[in-house]
Amino acid sequence: MMMMQTMWSRTIFAAVIWVTLSAAAPAASPYLDASRLFDRGRYLEAAALAATARTAAGFALAARATLANAIYVAKPPHRQVQVEKGVELAEKALALDSHIVEAHLQLVIAFYQKSRAITPLDAYFQGYADKSSEHLAIALDLEPDNPWGLWLLGGWNFEVVRLAGPILADTLFSASLAAGRAAFTKANSLMPGSVVLQYSFARALLVDDPDTNRTEAIQLLKNALAAKRKDHLDGIIASRARAVMDAVQANSPDDLRHAMQPDG
Repeated sequence: MMMMQTMWSRTIFAAVIWVTLSAAAPAASPYLDASRLFDRGRYLEAAALAATARTAAGFALAARATLANAIYVAKPPHRQVQVEKGVELAEKALALDSHIVEAHLQLVIAFYQKSRAITPLDAYFQGYADKSSEHLAIALDLEPDNPWGLWLLGGWNFEVVRLAGPILADTLFSASLAAGRAAFTKANSLMPGSVVLQYSFARALLVDDPDTNRTEAIQLLKNALAAKRKDHLDGIIASRARAVMDAVQANSPDDLRHAMQPDG
């Protein structure tokens, strides 16, 4: 009898442990599986799977994956089609939940890509800078310390100044290099081990003035190359950081221009 009770107790104990561990483990879902596909660089598969969840978070992830493929993988003939698809998916996410930060940020990325396909004057009349500013403001109002929102804000300021010049950038959009630097600096302080954030700040500085900003940019590139690569995209960005670093250290303006040209 004692042996039977002991065996029964062990069986019950094992069953309780199994149930507890099963409850603690995250259940498989389209979103989680899509996130894993994204990390491995299978962006279009990730987008298709994430969208099947038909949730705001799922559509936002689908937008991110589609835009990542458009920027870093797709050939030019397919790039703009995928950018438009990214816009559509982000808008679906916001239709379900207007407070989902990721969807606002993906629209900023998409508008930048759309602006690159046309002239600066056409981009101005399409209102891409204003639309980006609006979505950034909403995202950062919802999450003031979101490093990706601050990253995009830094890039937005640098890009507007580059295209419009400092006076018009300030007059028309309240954009400035000082604001861009502050946003990039805060983003990097919140996520110091990010390959993407370190490289993006370095690139913005080099596009602005490769001579004046050389020392600062080199340190940021070193940080990017030393950072742990967490996914497929980090690997792509690290390769770009290496090419840019080599060009800067070789003092080759042509190589530097070439190294930074395909950047997203």
